[in-house]
Amino acid sequence: IEAGGRTYNVTDVQKISGVIVHRVDTTDAIRGTVVGRIDWPRRHQLMQMHDATHLVAGACRAVIGPHIWQAGAQKGIANSRLDVTHFQKFSDSELAAIEKKANEMVKKNLSIHSDFVPRADAEKKYGFTIYQGGASPGKTVRIIREGDFDIEACGGTHLTRTSDVGLIKIIKAERIQDGVNRLEFAAGPAAEQHIADGKKLVQELLPLLPKVSLSPDPYADLKHTAALLGVDVSQLPKTIRTFLADITVMEDQAQRMAGRMGKTVPRKPLAGRTLPAAAEAVFERWKEMRKLQDELTAMSGKALGRELLAGKTGNLRRLVDASREEMITAGEQVLAQWPRSSVILANHHGEVVGMSTTQDMAAAVRQLCQQAGGSGGGRTNFAQGKADVGKLKALLEK
Repeated sequence: IEAGGRTYNVTDVQKISGVIVHRVDTTDAIRGTVVGRIDWPRRHQLMQMHDATHLVAGACRAVIGPHIWQAGAQKGIANSRLDVTHFQKFSDSELAAIEKKANEMVKKNLSIHSDFVPRADAEKKYGFTIYQGGASPGKTVRIIREGDFDIEACGGTHLTRTSDVGLIKIIKAERIQDGVNRLEFAAGPAAEQHIADGKKLVQELLPLLPKVSLSPDPYADLKHTAALLGVDVSQLPKTIRTFLADITVMEDQAQRMAGRMGKTVPRKPLAGRTLPAAAEAVFERWKEMRKLQDELTAMSGKALGRELLAGKTGNLRRLVDASREEMITAGEQVLAQWPRSSVILANHHGEVVGMSTTQDMAAAVRQLCQQAGGSGGGRTNFAQGKADVGKLKALLEK
């Protein structure tokens, strides 16, 4: 809205007692002649989203069956969503068919007609399926006809031909409650932007997952991969990098622990012919290494405990090459053999573990860590802390 030489953004519009009321982003009084101007790029994108909603809903009924009923919808600029009833989650092939059917209707260049029709006449001619988008108040209803493909009562802004909708892209589908599926989609420039963003994501992923072959629809590869890992498409590069970094760390730790027992852990190539298969291979290796790490931690901790017991001393104060979990297992091993002893172990990360059944470990670990520039505490029989490893080494070797 323009008035008095200033421009105000409209934030909300309501019809109150037959009067259209515009709320703007100011608390100042607006004076002078008021001129309203439509943000046409935004309006055109919303019109594309409105007609795309009708085409996607019609495609759902055409592909899945006439029992499909619209349970809700929301139109946005970057994306929109449509909730429809169905007794099970849509499969990938069904989603591909729905998207294909909707785009076929775009290419058919169907006429989009808007007519105000007496309610009784509209119901007699088209049936109660016109209320897919919900109840329409008043004695007359506004009927939107996308050719003969989709006919609904609707008060939204619409185009004149389906070809003006542009590309329709289903971005995501999920089961939001029993009997209701949600489709998130985009149309026109927003759909093209999603495709462009998908291509950028693929280029980020390919160096992380070498020797991967893409399908004719890389965005479908991304959606499938994201579904496998349970993350949003935009989070795929970050997620894969995290898994790969974790695998490297866990393999290094596993090699060290296995070496304590005279064993080795082979490194496996993480390969997959397709993007989803490669990502799944990474995830499976990550799960495998977590399980192996737990097993090796227990075994290595016991091996460390046997090494400490070989020293034949009642109270242990050592800097060891071990994780916090290994130190705890080793301490339990020592106390099982020498119940009245005490154990304080520190590693090269500056982590400290203290265990005893006869001494106040909370006080002992707290004092040690404070002297080494850190802090610690816990229970009487079990305490933990962290401090400077160099200072810890000097104090433990006294």
